[in-house]
Amino acid sequence: MRLWIGLSLPQLALEIFSPNWSSDPGCVVLEQERVLAVSPVAHAAGVRRGMRRGGVLMLMPEARLLERSAVREAEALDAVALAMLQYTPQVALAEEATLLLDIGASLRLFGGIRALCARVRASLRALGFTASVSCAPTARAAWLLARAVAHGGGRGRGRTSGRSLRMASLERRLEHLPVALLPPARPYMSW
Repeated sequence: MRLWIGLSLPQLALEIFSPNWSSDPGCVVLEQERVLAVSPVAHAAGVRRGMRRGGVLMLMPEARLLERSAVREAEALDAVALAMLQYTPQVALAEEATLLLDIGASLRLFGGIRALCARVRASLRALGFTASVSCAPTARAAWLLARAVAHGGGRGRGRTSGRSLRMASLERRLEHLPVALLPPARPYMSW
């Protein structure tokens, strides 16, 4: 059986500076003078994505402002990919801070999909990263479901899980996902 795990790291830009297990000093990651990612403390102070540097300093003068580091993000993704090799030799880096793992051959070894997903989540927590984990019969579907869970989308019928093990259930899940999750559709979302 062909099965893929998708790992989306939606807080990667923040967690390379302030891992999820560290104390939160109120970190804010900027890209081109606009907020890209905020820690829970900064969010509680009113800092939101898209704000300018001045607005952040007005709301939270003690905020730790950091410039986005694409190099550090790439190094972190490589480290996560290396850690995932303990579960499968088939690990691929995908766009938008997402990894894809072909785990069809690993299921029996690790005690099934639930046990394997639990191990993957534990490994990511130990590395200090927050991830949305999905599972699907195709790599692209695993990527899409992981991104949907990371962005709170695709909750149709009250479901927040990113797991669809068969094509029939995958088709039903995909029907409820917002088209904005697809990178080619994003330029046309303002129409």
